[in-house]
Amino acid sequence: QDWETWVRKGWVETLNPMAYSNSAHSLVGLVDYVHQVGGDKVLVYPGLSLLKLNAVELVDKMEMIRDKGLLGTALFAYAHFGPDTQYLVQSGPYLEKNVISPHRKPLLASRQLTKEVLAMVNNLLKAKDQDTNYEVLYEIQHKLVAVDEALNALSKPSLSRTDAHYYLEVARNDALGIERLMESWRQATEADSVEAYRANYLNDNVAKMVRMVNYATYKQQLEFDRQGLSMQPALPNSPSPTSTNPPPPTAVPKVSVLLKP
Repeated sequence: QDWETWVRKGWVETLNPMAYSNSAHSLVGLVDYVHQVGGDKVLVYPGLSLLKLNAVELVDKMEMIRDKGLLGTALFAYAHFGPDTQYLVQSGPYLEKNVISPHRKPLLASRQLTKEVLAMVNNLLKAKDQDTNYEVLYEIQHKLVAVDEALNALSKPSLSRTDAHYYLEVARNDALGIERLMESWRQATEADSVEAYRANYLNDNVAKMVRMVNYATYKQQLEFDRQGLSMQPALPNSPSPTSTNPPPPTAVPKVSVLLKP
């Protein structure tokens, strides 16, 4: 399967590399390889074999995938999805029922993740823990608000060329800035086991948010290109963006590709 070409040309939204082995090392290696090749142009939902994993192993692998910053999994096959396994999955990894399919509504999914991370940061700021590096957290908070505002603007039905480029750059750059700040904050909390746990949990969610924002802005740029909004760089200190009415977007059918190692 020439899935690399499909990713490069934007013909596919998701990849489902099948992890037939129950080895954690094999799963991580497979995920890393597919993400390295696909980058942020496609969402990776690793496929887990229900036949090879018991319920506890399945939940463990699903959590491992989440820790890698991925946004979902594919389960194969439904015939092996017994009641005990269904209960554990519904009570753990898929406890939240109001789920947004990231590849179907990337901007909305990005905003949802951004708001969730912002809520975590706000809770840490309210805790008034004397060991917390508040300066870095406030910087992260500021950038999260900027990312959310940019994503909201990108979802509007009409944007000029300058507006489109401006908001894409804000979302991308501030998301990457948050990732760098998180690394700084994690280093400052390594000595405290409780704070280290909080930092790792927040970092996992930031990783998912950044990956989702990168994917969403990539897809949105493709949409702008189809609308004729070629990306022109915004001028420094430019006035607040204005809006014009672009041509309506063109619907393009999308498919998913199932990969075998």
